Amino acid sequence: MFNKKVFTILFVITLIISITIFNKQLPPKTDQNKQQYINVKEYGAKGDGITDDTQSLKNAFQIATKEKIKEIIFPKGKYVISQPIKIINSIILKGNDSTIILSKSFNSNKIGQGFFYAKLINNIKIYNLNFDGNKDNLAPDPTNNFVIWFQDSSNILVENCHVVDLNGRGKNLNTAFGFVGQSNNIEVKNNLFENSNGGAVFFQGKHSIAKQNVAIRLNDVAYVANGKGAKDITIENNVASTVSSGSIGIENGPSDIYINSNRIYNFTDGYGIGILQIKDNSKELSKNVFIENNLIDENKGTNPSNGIAVVNGENVIVKKNKIKNVRKNNPHNNSIYVSDESNYVKIFYNLISNTNAPKIVNNSSKGIIIEKNAISH
Repeated sequence: MFNKKVFTILFVITLIISITIFNKQLPPKTDQNKQQYINVKEYGAKGDGITDDTQSLKNAFQIATKEKIKEIIFPKGKYVISQPIKIINSIILKGNDSTIILSKSFNSNKIGQGFFYAKLINNIKIYNLNFDGNKDNLAPDPTNNFVIWFQDSSNILVENCHVVDLNGRGKNLNTAFGFVGQSNNIEVKNNLFENSNGGAVFFQGKHSIAKQNVAIRLNDVAYVANGKGAKDITIENNVASTVSSGSIGIENGPSDIYINSNRIYNFTDGYGIGILQIKDNSKELSKNVFIENNLIDENKGTNPSNGIAVVNGENVIVKKNKIKNVRKNNPHNNSIYVSDESNYVKIFYNLISNTNAPKIVNNSSKGIIIEKNAISH
């Protein structure tokens, strides 16, 4: 006769094994009550366009850091700030018809005048926020004017944001989205920049892209790759219209730069696309620059204004661009210009039309190839 005690022991062992296997198959337990995001209005922000929400926003960011919450949302409203907000951890910022506006009594810190800044903080995403620089009621900062100033901060995405009325005319950085130092792996897409004294996007690091953005009525260079440290930068399928001082700038020695399928209208002075030396005495040449399939249409300003200017470039391809309506309203205007400092430039399969300014002017004898371009009057 089977021993009942042995049976009981075997039954218990079998039950324990079954429960253990079953539990291993279950997904890990999660704390359903753990807060997944912070709503800034729950931390005192009014968003009424009148109240100064600076401290409330700072509190929300601090709580997000303390509680390891990865997302901050801005419900519909107009949030006034009087100081820049420091981002101190990896975070996602999301708006919903939400505007952040600089106060008339904005108090710049040593960084300058702007909205968000971060140093050595990676993995930041910003979506669907409007930024109002309030430039008609606020004097520009003499140092820097910006929306985002991220220094040595990588893996950043900024998407579907709107920047309007940003100040400018500082001595250093005057651009909406500035990524300086070793700020790598940046993506800026589907943003609108308009009616500002600054530019739109400024890259100084590596492996970054600006695409499908629109810049309208700016008084500084719209899209920039700057400095010898800038490498593997793509500026693709963007619009720049009525931008002075240049629409797309490759400045001071970056390398592996791809300028593709952009549309530039009314480059009022400076250039449509330029490879230049700006505020830098190092004389670094920008290397491996590919300018292809862009439309550059009409200059109206009276200052020197070239459709494409290759002033400090080496190994530059200018291919299949359409350049139209370059006017000789200044004796220095040209459709395509190559300076004597540039080396190994190939200009081919471009279409130049409806222009009374010189078509292609080459002042270099260092490996310049100009062929198979179509020129019509």
